[in-house]
Amino acid sequence: MPKAPLPSATFPLDPAAVAALLDRYAIPRASEALATTADEAAALAAQLTFPVALKGVSSNVGHRSDVGAVRLDLRDRAGVRAAALELARSVDCAGGFIVQEMVAGGEEVFVGARRDRIFGPLVAVGVGGLWVEILEDVQLRLAPVSRAVAIEMLASLRAAPVLMGHRGRTAVDIESLGDVIKRVSECILAETSVATIDLNPVITGPTNVVVADAKVTTFALADEPGTHDDQLASDISELLNPTAVAVVGASRDRSKLGGRLIAHLTDYGYHGRIYPVGTHDEKIRGLDSNKAICDLPEVPDVACLIVPATSVGRALEECGRGGVKYAIIYSSGFAEAGEQGQQLERELLASARAYDIRVCGPNTAGIASSTSSFHASISTLFSGERPPKGGLAFISQSGAIASSLLSRTWAEGVGFSHWICTGNELDLTLADYLSFVADDSNTEVIVLYVEAVRDGEKFLKAARRAVENGKPILAYKAGASKAGRRAVESHTAALAGDYEVFATAALEVGIILVQDLEELVDLAVAFSWQPTPTGRRVGVITASGGAASIAADDCARARLELSLLPTDVVDSIEKVIPSFGSAENPIDVTAAINTRPEMVGEVAALVLRCEDVDSILVALTTNADPPAEAVAKGLVGEATNSHKPVIISRLGAEFLAPRALALYRAAQIPVYPTPQRAVGVLARMADYAGRVRSADGGQTREL
Repeated sequence: MPKAPLPSATFPLDPAAVAALLDRYAIPRASEALATTADEAAALAAQLTFPVALKGVSSNVGHRSDVGAVRLDLRDRAGVRAAALELARSVDCAGGFIVQEMVAGGEEVFVGARRDRIFGPLVAVGVGGLWVEILEDVQLRLAPVSRAVAIEMLASLRAAPVLMGHRGRTAVDIESLGDVIKRVSECILAETSVATIDLNPVITGPTNVVVADAKVTTFALADEPGTHDDQLASDISELLNPTAVAVVGASRDRSKLGGRLIAHLTDYGYHGRIYPVGTHDEKIRGLDSNKAICDLPEVPDVACLIVPATSVGRALEECGRGGVKYAIIYSSGFAEAGEQGQQLERELLASARAYDIRVCGPNTAGIASSTSSFHASISTLFSGERPPKGGLAFISQSGAIASSLLSRTWAEGVGFSHWICTGNELDLTLADYLSFVADDSNTEVIVLYVEAVRDGEKFLKAARRAVENGKPILAYKAGASKAGRRAVESHTAALAGDYEVFATAALEVGIILVQDLEELVDLAVAFSWQPTPTGRRVGVITASGGAASIAADDCARARLELSLLPTDVVDSIEKVIPSFGSAENPIDVTAAINTRPEMVGEVAALVLRCEDVDSILVALTTNADPPAEAVAKGLVGEATNSHKPVIISRLGAEFLAPRALALYRAAQIPVYPTPQRAVGVLARMADYAGRVRSADGGQTREL
C-alpha cells in the first residue's frame, strides 16, 4: 500500500518564521522589521538605513507586487508612515507591514524549492523579479543540489550571459549565488514540513547576494511522498511467463473480449496450459471449460479476469482462495468511471492485499511477451499475423497508444520483447514493470508512454538501473500543455508542474524524453538497430548539392559537428567520385550514383574508417531501383562491418525503391523520409551516449 500522500493544503509562514528559517541555513537576507501600525513602521524605519521598502503582510495575498502591496525607495519616517496608511486603505495588510532596507542594485534572480508529491524535493533557479513567470527562464533539479550543480543550473539559463558579465557588464558573484541555491536545497530536504520556498528577488551583485523577498509555505503534516512498501517486490517474471493461465469470462465467440483473449493466447504458440473458467460452453478452441478456479487441476500462475466490473471482486476473491499469484483485470468501470468505480477499486485493492495477489489493471488492454509467446491481450493489434520477437519493451499507461506504437515499430520490422498496458495501476505501477525490464535479458531498449508516475522513488531507481545496464529508455510524457492549470501562489509550483518535474527527473537518470510520438518511433527503431555513437561528429554522404546544404543546416541546428576529414581521406574520396563532386564533408558524390552506384559504398568505407567521424548520415533524394538497390548493397556491406551508426534519409517515395528499402530493413539500417528526422535521431543518440559517458566518469551530465 502507498504511504499517505502529501497534504494538498499549504499555509504561509509568517515573516518572523521565514526570517528565522533563512537565518538557520545562513541564507543572506535584507535587514527588516515587522510593524503592526503605520506609526510603528515609521519608528522601525528610523532604526534602519534609509532608503527603505515597505510591504504589506497578509495570508490572503500571493505575490505582493501583483496587488500593489509594495512601496519602494522611501527616504524618511514621514514617507514611511504615509505609505503605510495608504497601503492599509488599498490592500489587505492584516498581518502588518515589513519595513526593509533597500538592497543595492544588481541582477534579480529567482531561487525556489518545492516538495513534489511524487519525486520529492526539487530546486528551481531562474530570472527573477517580475520576469520569473513571464519569461519562464528556469532550470530545475532534484535535491540535493551541490554548489557545482547550482552553478551549472545558472550557466544553463538563457539569461546566463547577463549574470556572467555580458557586453562589459560586471559579472555577479556566481560562487555566492551557488551557495544560496545549495542552502535552499539543504533546507527543503531537511525541513519536511516545508512545501515551497520562493526567494524572489535575490539581488546579486559583483560581491554580494541578498534575498530581498521570501515566501515559504508549509504543510499541516510532515508526510513524505507516497511510495510502495518495500516488501512488495517487483519480480513479475511469472506474470509475463506463466506456466498456466486461467481466463475467467472466456468465450468461444471471438467478437467478444473473452473470445478474443482466448484466441490470442492460443494462436501464437503459448506453451503453457490455458483454462477457460466461468463459461457455459463445454469447449472453447479445443480447451475444456471449468465452472470455477477451484475446479482446475492445478493452480494457475495468472488469472485473466474479463467479467463485468461488479463481478470482478467476487472473481478476485475466488482467485485468492485458490492460491493464484497474479491477476490481469481487463474490465473497465473503476476509478475512471467516478466515485462508485473508485469504491470498487478500493475494495479490489483490499482483496488483493488480503490474498497477496499482484494485479495488473484494471481497465487494461493486457500484456504480451514474445519471449514466452504469451499474448494475454484484448487489443485487436494481435488479431493478425504473429508479431516479431525482438529487444524492444513497451510500457504504456494507455492501451490504445501502446497498440499504435507497437504497430508502427512492427511495420518497420522491429520486434518486441514485452508489451505492457498498466491500466489504472490499482497495484502494479509503471515503476514495477520498468524495474522488471531493466534487468530482463531479452530487453535492449525500453519505450514508455507516461501520463502520471505514482511511485517516484521506485521509478527513478529502476530507470537508473536500466541505463546502467545499457538499455536506453525513450519516454513520451503526456500533459506538457499548461492549459487548464489553476493559478497558484508559489512561483516554484507554477513553474514546476508535473511535466516539468518529470522532465527534470528524466534528465537526472538519463531517460530520453521525446516531444512527439513520431520521434518516439524513430528513436525506437534507431536504438534497436544501430550502435550508439561515441561523439557528435557526423560524416554526411549525399548525391545532391541541395541535400548536402539541408543536411549541413540540420546538423548545425541539432548541435552535431560536421567532421573535418583528414587530407588523406579527402584525397581518397576524390579518386572515387566525379571531379565535379565534393570530397569535403558533406560529401557530394553527385547524381552519378545512377550510373556508378558502387561509389556510395566505397565512400562510406573511407568515412567509416576515419577516426574523426562518430556516425554517418547518407542523405538520398529520388534514388530509384535498380540503381538504388545497388547503392543499398554497397552501404549494407560496409555498415554491417562497422561499430558506428549509419542512418539514411531518403526523400523519394517508397514505391520508387522497394528492393533497396527491403535490403536496408533486412540489414537493420533505419531509413527516414526527411533529413531533419534522420539528423534528429543522430542528435538524440549522441545526447544519450554523452550522458552515459559522463555518468560513467562521475562527471556532470551534458545538457
